[in-house]
Amino acid sequence: MFIRNYLKEINQVKQSAKNFLLIGIFVASIIIVVNGCSTTHEIVSKWKSDDLVIDGDYSDWQNKLEFIEDEDASVGFQNDKDYLYLCLIVNEPFKAIQMLRAGFIVWFIPDDESKIIGLKFPLGISNIGFDRRERINFEKNDERGNLKKIIERLFEREKNFEIVDKSKYPLWMYPLENDKGIKIKISEKSNKLVYELQVPISKEQENGFHVPAAIGKNLKITFETLELEFPSDRRENMGNIPQGGFQRPSGGMRRNMPAFTRIEPLNFSVRVTLEKSNY
Repeated sequence: MFIRNYLKEINQVKQSAKNFLLIGIFVASIIIVVNGCSTTHEIVSKWKSDDLVIDGDYSDWQNKLEFIEDEDASVGFQNDKDYLYLCLIVNEPFKAIQMLRAGFIVWFIPDDESKIIGLKFPLGISNIGFDRRERINFEKNDERGNLKKIIERLFEREKNFEIVDKSKYPLWMYPLENDKGIKIKISEKSNKLVYELQVPISKEQENGFHVPAAIGKNLKITFETLELEFPSDRRENMGNIPQGGFQRPSGGMRRNMPAFTRIEPLNFSVRVTLEKSNY
């Protein structure tokens, strides 16, 4: 009798432990799902001001920018009946450097997701004619801190941008100076990266290209920093070095060796409502 009760108690303990484990796995799964879903910020576009110029200077975006705390970046939107204008300011230099080196896509996603297109610029150092030696030299020299110099060096080669589909397959490649109504300007101001963009939204544009957006409607815009593509021979020698985020000193020093913390790439989404004219 004693043995039978003892075995029964053991089975109950095992079942309780199993149930506890299942509950733990379920709770952990929920936490992962919740944390894995990025927040989509809601922003209302402003009607275009008369003094707006796509020139890499954000002084004409005063009081029109929303701060995205998780990304340490600010973004703003303006529009008229023909164009959508955006300004992205990246405060964290290492995030900005990731964008420039690896490549960057601005995605335009309508509510019904019927036509998703992306504008890829910069293309990244793997796609603009840097051979193996030039890539290594680029990484060894001044890319780790001088944002202005990095932009200058990249734009000696960056002369084009791409329009890509949702699988990132390039549909068209256009020069930065084009007749499609698309204007892009990247600059450095006070060690911040300023990204300004103008894209057509009107279907009546003579050039036939437009972003799937409409006045008074919503448009989801996603900013995506791509993964840096290393040459195959160099990738084999990378060991376990992570290819995603940059690292920077976290402030601690031990035997003259800095401690490092990972800087995640800039990736976030906003849902923009295009402003109707007040006139």
